Amino acid sequence: MNAETKRCFAALLHKQRREQSAFLNRSARTGKQRTQTGKLAFGALYGAIALVLMASFASLSWPLAQLLLPAGWETLYFLVLELLALLVSVLAGALSSYNRLFQAKDNDLLLALPIPPWMIFAVRLSGLYEMSLFYLLLVWVPAEAAYARFAPHPLGGILSAVPMALLLAGAASVLAALLGWAVALLVAKAGRHKALFTVAASLGFLALYFLGYQKSGALLNALLSSALWGGGEGLPQGGWLLLGRAACGDIPVLLGLLISLAAVCAALGKLLSGPYLRLMTTRTGGAASKMKAAPSRRVSVRRALLRRELLHLAGSPTYLLNCAMGSLGLVVLSVLALYKAGEIRLLAVQLLPPGLAGAAAAFAAALGAGTNCLTAPSVSLEGESLWRIRSLPVSPWQTLRAKLELHLAVTLPPALLCAGVLLAVVRAALPMVLLGLLAVALFVVLSAAVGLVLGVLMPSFHWTSETAVIKQSPFCLLAMLLSWGAALALFAGTAALSHRMPPAVSLSLACLLLAGADALALRWLKTKGAARFETT
Repeated sequence: MNAETKRCFAALLHKQRREQSAFLNRSARTGKQRTQTGKLAFGALYGAIALVLMASFASLSWPLAQLLLPAGWETLYFLVLELLALLVSVLAGALSSYNRLFQAKDNDLLLALPIPPWMIFAVRLSGLYEMSLFYLLLVWVPAEAAYARFAPHPLGGILSAVPMALLLAGAASVLAALLGWAVALLVAKAGRHKALFTVAASLGFLALYFLGYQKSGALLNALLSSALWGGGEGLPQGGWLLLGRAACGDIPVLLGLLISLAAVCAALGKLLSGPYLRLMTTRTGGAASKMKAAPSRRVSVRRALLRRELLHLAGSPTYLLNCAMGSLGLVVLSVLALYKAGEIRLLAVQLLPPGLAGAAAAFAAALGAGTNCLTAPSVSLEGESLWRIRSLPVSPWQTLRAKLELHLAVTLPPALLCAGVLLAVVRAALPMVLLGLLAVALFVVLSAAVGLVLGVLMPSFHWTSETAVIKQSPFCLLAMLLSWGAALALFAGTAALSHRMPPAVSLSLACLLLAGADALALRWLKTKGAARFETT
């Protein structure tokens, strides 16, 4: 590598680190530079979150060290903590490895410069390595602290702590890069259904994570039982113990693992040298598809605006995963309620007064529906392209109504399904069934209207990422909390009044309150809200 190549590589590394630390200097929600005080406050908050995570991992490593290290099971202790650190680091890197390695926003700009693709990949991989190292240290630092406290002879483990952390971070970044490569290959085949594929892959990934979490807990209990009371029978043998021995200070094993990791990284670079350029420039799923002309159908303005909102939702994985997963949760809850019908019915009889189980079922479905917050960020998600919707011959109320109808279309059917199943499971009387379904429908309308009111009152159009609008804006969290608070307050009021009147009457009063709140919120949106949206 000559001097010019070294300077180019160093400049790219410097650019990569500036990008990774940009969140400290600029707000992704507003697009504005932070003040010096804001930088310090945000950095302190970030550091506090890191300390809280380290403390949570310390609550695991500390008792493990107390149990295993005095008994001489240092290798098993480090093996368990190494696998946990790898799991955390790989999970953190896998969630962003595809975008970091293959679909970074400045790929086209870098490829237009005289920079070879292998250098771009090496820089991207170095950024992934640094992120994997950060998350790995959240587990590794508490593990080494507990080892230093309880090990009879901790010198070897302490001296090998830094090389082992670098080694594990390298292994985690390689695994994350392979996962990102697999996602890139699948996305290239997904074509125009990329967003829906991303959502399905994310949900599958979360399902595998929770399954692995349950299995790892059972495996850890079995390992501890075997180590402490079974004399070591059934413990990992052979190659698995090399990781633990390297962390204990076995220099030949540590050097062997470092050399093996270097060989794996070289093989990964060689493997990706061919398809990397193609994958990093693939955005539409390969070759251009053949366009076919089709007659267009004339639809109403209301339907066209709703279709626009649906296309936006279907085309944004972040929007779907963060704002519409309550619908999936309601369907899952319906299936679980049918599967555990006997247990739910028995629990309702034990905990609730007679006749109140129907109201509890309705408001349980309402709580699930309240996790959807589609309307709260919908105004801000217009962003800098707000002028497009304003240039159309539609009124502000028609635009806001389409956002309300999107929330209702996504949330109302699964909410009514869940409420119907729960009401059937608890064997509610017919009047309670009808009132419960009505209460859920009115609640969904109210949660949609309240979210849209907050979105109109607190818009943020100068964001740099949709994720910042959805995850960092106060109106999304506030809309969800208000929905949950309303559901809990109405159920508490219904339960309190049921001691003085029949539950059907108290639930009817709750429906009247919901109907009145819906009317007030919709009236404000149609008048003052529409006027405010027009002049924003």
